[in-house]
Amino acid sequence: MSRADTAMDHIHNLYVMQLQILDLLDRELSTPEARREARAQIKEFQHLLRLADWRYMGGEDVLESLKSLPVELEQKLKPR
Repeated sequence: MSRADTAMDHIHNLYVMQLQILDLLDRELSTPEARREARAQIKEFQHLLRLADWRYMGGEDVLESLKSLPVELEQKLKPR
């Protein structure tokens, strides 16, 4: 697998996880299991963000906007 293929694979996985994160933002996360799942998704998403090469995803601004998603989800998970 070439370097470009690997980079594109990371980007693809990142965009799939983006949809999952957006779904979690819309769902009720009141059960401990749902909160655990959400935190696991955040961890995996942040790992993929570190691997992602912004040159394959449309620019640094796209990467920066994706970095805000885990922050939003963490805010939702904080106890009130």
